[in-house]
Amino acid sequence: MQKKTLIRSFFAERSVLPALAFTLDMADRTNGFYGINEGLFSSALPAIVFSLLSAQPLTIVGITGLISLFNYTIYDIVGRYDVSLFPALMVWVSFWSGLCHWLVAVFNLCDYMRFVTDFSSESFGYYVSIVYISTLMLQKPYKVPTETRLTSWQSRASSS
Repeated sequence: MQKKTLIRSFFAERSVLPALAFTLDMADRTNGFYGINEGLFSSALPAIVFSLLSAQPLTIVGITGLISLFNYTIYDIVGRYDVSLFPALMVWVSFWSGLCHWLVAVFNLCDYMRFVTDFSSESFGYYVSIVYISTLMLQKPYKVPTETRLTSWQSRASSS
């Protein structure tokens, strides 16, 4: 195997595996509104477009923990009223967030972050860590299906 092939497969594995893990978690927490196909497509399409249009082919684009946390929160809010509104609300949220990102990019508003202290980014990091810790503590344990077959070394270890 060539060195370039090994490096490319390493980058592909690093972008696909988190997308699968976060997509499975989102599918579980949103009662199937997100599936594997949607997660892989939403990770692959922006990566292809970004690599073709930005001349940076090795940028890793995909689902992150913050995106999945955002989707859980929206689903929990919509779930209190009518779950069938979730796809339409996600379209509108995506539209407005895309518009805001374009405006920030066009007017180069990121330059004004130098006038703001690091308190906002530090408090946001603190918020994310608290949310993950509390979610982990409140989450029900994952149940392993009973239909799984034990291999020979597992069956010997469980019998002794």
